[in-house]
Amino acid sequence: MLYRKGSQSQAMAEDFATDYRHLHPQAQLELKDADSVHSQEIANLYGIIDYPAILATADDGSLLQLWQGQQLPLMKELDFYLQ
Repeated sequence: MLYRKGSQSQAMAEDFATDYRHLHPQAQLELKDADSVHSQEIANLYGIIDYPAILATADDGSLLQLWQGQQLPLMKELDFYLQ
């Protein structure tokens, strides 16, 4: 999950990640500051223009699903990509 630290959506992104990790301790949901160099490269690669952004990727890095903006996915939607 890419998000902007200090933004209005920071708490929402952090709460979502905490809740998801609590329900799924094995999940690999990482929070990344969207303003870091690495995150900007990810955003450019996948065409991310709004934050927070949650990416579901395959082991080879190919994009499976992308959610952007204030409308985060349901946790059940994200579960599908962990299987």
